[in-house]
Amino acid sequence: RSRRGHSAPPVACRFYGSTGQLILTSGMDRTFRVTCTVRDEFNAELSQGSVIKKAKLKGVKAEELRLPPITAFSAEEARERDWDNIASCHRDMSVVRTWNLQNKCIGKHKLVPRGVPGAAKAECVVVSHCGNFILIGYSSGHVEGFNIQSGLHRGVFGESKSHDGPV
Repeated sequence: RSRRGHSAPPVACRFYGSTGQLILTSGMDRTFRVTCTVRDEFNAELSQGSVIKKAKLKGVKAEELRLPPITAFSAEEARERDWDNIASCHRDMSVVRTWNLQNKCIGKHKLVPRGVPGAAKAECVVVSHCGNFILIGYSSGHVEGFNIQSGLHRGVFGESKSHDGPV
């Protein structure tokens, strides 16, 4: 096995876990990868589903069906064996996606904003230390919370919005 990386420039990079052996990266090539600094066999691209099969059926390039590049993400190992444990913001999207590192695939939930103007995009995201909640900051200045296990909306922070500018 050999190490592989992104085929386009990386966008975000974070160490994962308490050992410092795993690195999560996203790239302009629309991929999300996990790299182990110790053992090459743990390196993988997190799956976005059967993109290649769907592309063949629709007669389009697989690249067109992939999610836009990830601009920000957050991960927490506390509940990784129980449910999705990564959340990601994508370029020009208001919807935040969850991922499951244990299964190395896209997660169950699309977190759709409730009290945010339609043109606002998700700018930043954080998974709580306990691994139960996600907070999302939007370009409109709004901040919303979601339960990562169920994907349910748990509230809006601030009276009308949290910030006067983008979060």
